Amino acid sequence: MPETITRLRVGAHTIGIIGLMHHLTEVAQSHATASDAEITDALFTRLKKRNYIASPATERYRTAFFTAYLKFVGRDGGEEERGPLSIRILGTGCARCEKLEADIRQILNTENIAAECDHLRDPAEIASYGCFASPGLVINEVLKFSGRVPTSKELKTLLVTAKQGQPR
Repeated sequence: MPETITRLRVGAHTIGIIGLMHHLTEVAQSHATASDAEITDALFTRLKKRNYIASPATERYRTAFFTAYLKFVGRDGGEEERGPLSIRILGTGCARCEKLEADIRQILNTENIAAECDHLRDPAEIASYGCFASPGLVINEVLKFSGRVPTSKELKTLLVTAKQGQPR
């Protein structure tokens, strides 16, 4: 099985799941006519073999795996439960990347915006977002820019707009 790690929102947290895409593909093929419960069981059984899942979090993982499956097969029929904004700063840690992170955190604090903010430094993970010049900024899994540090005004506009759920 491939060792690909995919980020997945599980409850209020984003977790790296080993082999998610691989198992979504297999279950979509092997369980095409199965019930939702059978699909959920199959995904959970397969994914728990390579991922640590604490017993109290079992139902949150089962729900997250099934939600990922629905999106994968195009059955995502409703409005997803909105959690905090997902923000990814992409860059290996240069001064510009650090400035971007500091600026974002200040705006989040000033504007009282709930967000999950990660600074990704692994070049392969950065490239997986289509970012080939750092720093880059991803909001709710959409690359907003790369190769420059935007002004505070631009950042504030991006973050407030994303918070309000307006078109990104």
